[in-house]
Amino acid sequence: MNSYVPSARNDLNRFHSLLASKTPFTFIRFSDGEMEVLRNRYLEIGGDYTIFRGNRLPSDFPVYDRKKFDPSRDTRFRAALMDSAKKQGKNYFKGIPTYHNNMVEDRDFMVSLNGGMSEFITFSDLLLNCNYVSFRKRIVPLFAAAENLALVANYRSVPQGELSRARLVPIGDSIFERYEETLSEVLALAGQLPSGSVVLSSASSFSNILGMTLYDLRPDLLFLDIGTALNDLLGLKSVTRAYHRLYFIHGLYDRLFSLRYRLTKEYRIKW
Repeated sequence: MNSYVPSARNDLNRFHSLLASKTPFTFIRFSDGEMEVLRNRYLEIGGDYTIFRGNRLPSDFPVYDRKKFDPSRDTRFRAALMDSAKKQGKNYFKGIPTYHNNMVEDRDFMVSLNGGMSEFITFSDLLLNCNYVSFRKRIVPLFAAAENLALVANYRSVPQGELSRARLVPIGDSIFERYEETLSEVLALAGQLPSGSVVLSSASSFSNILGMTLYDLRPDLLFLDIGTALNDLLGLKSVTRAYHRLYFIHGLYDRLFSLRYRLTKEYRIKW
């Protein structure tokens, strides 16, 4: 499968088919933050700044998005994340950064970790950018229709809309510092889920480790790392990323922003 090239549209359709047929699978995502951890580089996302690749940049993230990876402290977390990046198995999907994210070097690094390409390597932003509206319209209704739905997310979350029936599995802030305790707590609750349950995770890099662990312990579950894609259905600030404006169009500004965003390299998901 070394010549395999993923397709954003086809892979989203695959997820739709797996969810519709209630076929167990796992989808975890390796975005720029996860890549920094794998490369063992200090990372900090604060309230008004971000330290990324050694540069201090201005930012504005809510408290539940703040985190800090310290290579001298978080060695066990990095080791677990590396295990999730290397793990392979049927229907164990790994999303990785690619060309349109200006991360060809990280893409090639991830492919190398896996010994080459396979049909279970896809895009880290498969549910976002040019796929986002389709994800909201075609995939999210399947979550609402799921017989059993669980949501792993920050304790401030309040499931609503299509996720209103979800069982919230709350996690705290600063996940890097207490991920092992959090993992034990979440697994204790996950062990009670009926077979065939859909588990959505919005828990930063912890989602990768949780997805890997549940793939081994509960191969009867359907697990998706949704990141910040459904913040509005978690009762959190809904428009924090550029792709959100593709769906939340409230006026002329949003329409113009959406049209302009569709012309950017980031919008069109490409290998």
